[in-house]
Formats: sequence, C-alpha cells, structure tokens
Amino acid sequence: MAKNTDYVDQVLISIAQQAQNSDGNPVSYLLDTIFSFLHRKTDFFMGEGDKPKEMVLKSFEKYDSLAKEQARILAKKEKEEEEKRKQQQMKPKVEEPRVVELDENDQPINQKKQVVEDKPKKVEDLPVTDGDELDESERGKLVPNSGNGSTGKGYTWTQELGELEVSIPVPEGTRGKLMNVIFKPSRLLVGLKGQTPIIDDELERSIKTEECSWTIEEGNLVVLNLAKQNKMEWWSRVIKSENEISTKRVNPETSKLDDLDSDTRSTVEKMMFDQRQKQMGLPTSDQLKQQEILKKFQEQHPELDLSQAKFS
Repeated sequence: MAKNTDYVDQVLISIAQQAQNSDGNPVSYLLDTIFSFLHRKTDFFMGEGDKPKEMVLKSFEKYDSLAKEQARILAKKEKEEEEKRKQQQMKPKVEEPRVVELDENDQPINQKKQVVEDKPKKVEDLPVTDGDELDESERGKLVPNSGNGSTGKGYTWTQELGELEVSIPVPEGTRGKLMNVIFKPSRLLVGLKGQTPIIDDELERSIKTEECSWTIEEGNLVVLNLAKQNKMEWWSRVIKSENEISTKRVNPETSKLDDLDSDTRSTVEKMMFDQRQKQMGLPTSDQLKQQEILKKFQEQHPELDLSQAKFS
C-alpha cells in the first residue's frame, strides 16, 4: 500500500507542477484535472441525483476532519512548549560549582566581564601631591579606569596601544542576527535592529575596519574590538560626543609588551618612563639628555654661565 501511495503521490505532484499552464494555482489545477478525468473516462457524473456530489463531500469532510485534528494537536504542543519556556524563565538561576583559575594576584582569570564600574572621577578631583600642579588643559577630563579607558553612555571601554575593546550590555539571550554593527573608518554604529542605536557617532580617531570584529559573550554582552589606524597613540575617548580621559594618566604597563616588536617596545618603554617622570614632576628622558649635553658643555667651557640656558 505504501509503495502504491508513493507512486500516486508522484503522479499527482507531477500534475500539480503543471499549474503554470493554467491559472497558476496548483490545487485548483489538480482538482480540475481529476474531475476532467472523471468526466471523460468514467460515468461518475451519470450517477443518480446528488450521489456524485455526496461522494465528493464525504471525501472532503474526511480529510478536512483529519487536517483540523492535526492542527489542534500541533497548537496544543506549541502551547505546552511555550508554558515550559515561561516556567523555565521564572525559575531562579542556580550557578553550578566550577573551578576558577587564579592569577599571580589571586584574582579570577577569564571571569565574566564586569560592565558596571564606579562613576569616573575627574582629574581635578584627585588629591594634589607636592610639586604636582593641575594643568589647566586637563581640567574637566576623566581619570582612566584600570584598562586605560572609561565608561560611556551604555558601554565601557578599555584600550591598549593597538586596539580598543568596547563592552555593551544587551538583553539576556540576544543573538547575533538581532544586532546591527557597522564599522566605518571614522564612524561606529551599534544597536539592536529596529531600535534606537546604542552608539551612532564619529570616532575619536580612525580605525582599520578590516581588522575590527565583534562577538556576543554569555548572551548578554556585545564586545567590540576596534583596531587603531595609528597603533602608537592613546585615545582620549571612543566617540566624540563623550567626555575625554586624561591620556597623560594612562598606564602603558597594562599593554602587552611581550607582543610588541623591539622598536615598538622601546618606544613604549620610553613612554612609560616619561609618564612616571611627569607624574613625579621630574624631567623626561629627552630633558635628561638635554641636561647631560648642557653639563658636558659647561665642563668644557667653565668660563660660560649656562645656569639659565634652556633647550627648545
């Protein structure tokens, strides 16, 4: 019976596919073909009274009833699955015990990213040490966080010399296809499709779009990696509508020096030294070299008074 049914199905499907030669409706074409066959090749329509019509209605009602029962069972199943999902969402989440690897400072490694941070402090709110006067150009700027970044509207960011990482909280269970992320050399757009973008603004500096990427971590955090065009400068902010951090207070030591080539590493180490010297009110490496040159010149020419000499 099964083989015979398969054969009949193939014949009827073939007939239905010829609907393109009629009004384009496969079912209508199939029914018309069947009744045409009954009319031309049988005495079906020669039956007494309404008997032919009753036979057609009987078959229709039989399969109409089967179709409605299948639809009822499917709807019931979908409703039960929806109820299970709702009950599952209402259950409190119990965090399973897990092994946590610690670093040399006994801090968890690869723990869930913490997006919420303390409100950024302004440079002028920091205690002033002896010999450390506030540069007026720094007034109003923010103190960098531990990752040399800060907190913006709806996101946090950190940076190394070559790249920035931007973390954006999103609703639990968000999938990639629901996100709209567009990298442009001087502009960034991030948001959920159909909603107001979380970020849609001009970038502080240019990026290499072909090296940028983004992922969704743990279903509730979008993480962007922005590759800087100039890999030898610190950004004061991600987008131009946000407050700036003080790049003078950036800590280069958080960069991965071991990943840099020798020339770049030398430059970064010089920056680190100069940064510490500035914070202590001491001369930078270039200023120390100038002082050494001046000292040697003074020893060679003791008759000259160079105590007030300055290098430009």
